[in-house]
Amino acid sequence: MKQDNKYARIFLEAFRTALIFVSGFLIYELLLEAEKKWNELEPLHKMHHFYKRNSIKFLFIFLIDLTILFIFNYLGVFK
Repeated sequence: MKQDNKYARIFLEAFRTALIFVSGFLIYELLLEAEKKWNELEPLHKMHHFYKRNSIKFLFIFLIDLTILFIFNYLGVFK
């Protein structure tokens, strides 16, 4: 019984990590769409195109994932 619990825990943690990773990319894509819409509506006040810079893109997704993981850890999800 204890061995089954170990595999279930590993599966749940892997599933959680995958969900957080995918949600980070989805949030990033939503922010890109918002930036494009803003630039169409406000051509004189364009937002900085951070999506062209890979290091900023990676850092932004990392911060989103880190924040979600912190919230999950704070709330005690999967403990």
